[in-house]
Amino acid sequence: MNPGKRTMKAMIIGREAEQKILQKIHHSSRAEFLAIYGRRRVGKTYLIKQYFSSQPCYYFQITGVKDGSMKEQLYEFTRTMEKVFYHPGTTLKEPHSWMQGLEMLTHAIEKYSEGKKIILFFDELPWLATKRSRLLQALDYYWNTKWVDNPKMRLIVCGSAASWIIENIISNKGGLHNRITAQLRLEPFSLNETKNFLKYRGITLSDKQILHIYMVVGGIPHYLNQIEKSLSAAQNIDKLCFNKNGILFNEFNNLIPALFDDAEVHKEFIRVIAKQRYGIERRELLKKLKMPSGGRFNQRLIELEEAGFIISFKPYGHLKRGHYYRINDAI
Repeated sequence: MNPGKRTMKAMIIGREAEQKILQKIHHSSRAEFLAIYGRRRVGKTYLIKQYFSSQPCYYFQITGVKDGSMKEQLYEFTRTMEKVFYHPGTTLKEPHSWMQGLEMLTHAIEKYSEGKKIILFFDELPWLATKRSRLLQALDYYWNTKWVDNPKMRLIVCGSAASWIIENIISNKGGLHNRITAQLRLEPFSLNETKNFLKYRGITLSDKQILHIYMVVGGIPHYLNQIEKSLSAAQNIDKLCFNKNGILFNEFNNLIPALFDDAEVHKEFIRVIAKQRYGIERRELLKKLKMPSGGRFNQRLIELEEAGFIISFKPYGHLKRGHYYRINDAI
């Protein structure tokens, strides 16, 4: 049995409000179900892992594999269960379904957890809970029949496809309806948090140079981790954005397919909106995209806004009805 190594808690820059939410959840006297979401690279996994890594608990984390088969996902699930709850050398037979897998997990919790807090972290849940996997139905069943009655249980689900988490977990109309006890949308660092993050990494730049970096990469920790001490802001920006090996050189083409199944359609939305410096009105967007007004059009706008690519707004003093959309400069 391995309740996790007791290491010094890693430094978490900023995130004070978020850490208070996690602290409240951890010390709660009842079972808790947290949904955390936010754009990719914003630090969701890091926050959860670092916060709970030094807590006296069993920390179980399974991360979805993009386009992974259910067999592959269940294989990783089983190996993680062996490491967290069983003695070294223990080999479990892989389950054939998520219902069977969660039954095995529930058995391990009941038999081996020794009364400690249980953190079950399903990271990148949209990649785990594909339509044919029936993972959501299994989570529904075990939360409502087993886990909710265990005051030591902390179920955390996470996803970068924010609209998926909202639709399928937070606003779920089925068995998970109103089961979430807390939700957390993780935003990029503020300018001040960005400054503190770079300072923590030993990077000394003028406020003006920090502002230049922030205007280009936003407050995304993953991108800020690529900033090098020996380079100026301009040199770092050139390396990240204009060098073919730079992390941001092809990031747009990498990011969209990771979030959306119909990536090319979402790309076209972004391209059309990006051409309008001050935003584009909804009807004009429909016309340029040559699409019918309806559910799929509206859903794609919601998906892009929840993922942080665009912002909807109504211009000040504008008397015409309808929303406008523009690119989110903070991404």
